[in-house]
Amino acid sequence: MKRLVLSIILLLASASAEAQGVKPLIKRYDDRVLTVSLGISGERRVAAEQSFSACQTEEQAIRAYFALIGVLPTSVEVAMVSRKLRLKKIIMGNPQ
Repeated sequence: MKRLVLSIILLLASASAEAQGVKPLIKRYDDRVLTVSLGISGERRVAAEQSFSACQTEEQAIRAYFALIGVLPTSVEVAMVSRKLRLKKIIMGNPQ
């Protein structure tokens, strides 16, 4: 019985995640990285790296979402690296 209840909860959670999509997770990640970086003094490059480290939970949520819907891990990695490079440029004051 416990397994059935757990399975139902997991099914509802995954359906809810798919219904919401990944956009809110990405927005939360971007906002948090940028907000954390503002609170770090010193070299902006270091602030960017520390911001990414501070936001690992948000990054894991994005990765988990993509795993849930069957996106290949290599594709997720490419997307995350691209996103981090874009955010790093913004943090360093060069959003081009």
